[in-house]
Amino acid sequence: MKKNAEYWNNFYTERKSKSVQSNFADFIISRFPNHNTLIDIGCGNGRDSFFFSSQGWNVLGIDSSNSAISSCIQQKRISGANCNFIEMDVALDGIKSILSLGNYTPSKTLLYSRFFLHAINRHDEDILLKGISKFVGLGARFCFEARSIEYKNLFKVEQEHYRRFIVPEELEKCCKALNMFPELIYSSRGLAPYGDEDPYLVRGIFCGDRQYD
Repeated sequence: MKKNAEYWNNFYTERKSKSVQSNFADFIISRFPNHNTLIDIGCGNGRDSFFFSSQGWNVLGIDSSNSAISSCIQQKRISGANCNFIEMDVALDGIKSILSLGNYTPSKTLLYSRFFLHAINRHDEDILLKGISKFVGLGARFCFEARSIEYKNLFKVEQEHYRRFIVPEELEKCCKALNMFPELIYSSRGLAPYGDEDPYLVRGIFCGDRQYD
């Protein structure tokens, strides 16, 4: 995956950070008005991290890209935003070490992942989900958005790089095996149009409560 890491370092070095939050961030913050903590896994340029922080949330942004984290830290210094960023590979360090970095109230915490699951391989996903499930079991929620399998053969704006298109049924099965149950999960277009591209995305929220199963 070294080539993939180089791609993302170059991507965040060359691209100007977007200042507007994603549609997914708007969707999540409107759904959880009583939550106050976000762990942004694969935060990239930090656009959603900074948005949640501006709304008064306690935010920790995590990414394995040195360029991405350096950019976020610089932006934080300029803006004075009240959020933190760390460079970390969750497949190597695990979610347990992430959660040890702060004093989190699980019932008020969202483990947030936008456009990250499709950027890692299945082995790394397994490690991530196992770690996440331990915190979800305590009352946190796992919220994600990723490119769905329906999008595999459709037009893409960005140059080719590693993408592992998510099969919603397979991901749901993996989560259920770890006692994480869908509060919602669906695949659709229209969630994140980008130029001439309107990808199929899978969007989900998982919790430790079987009533949503």
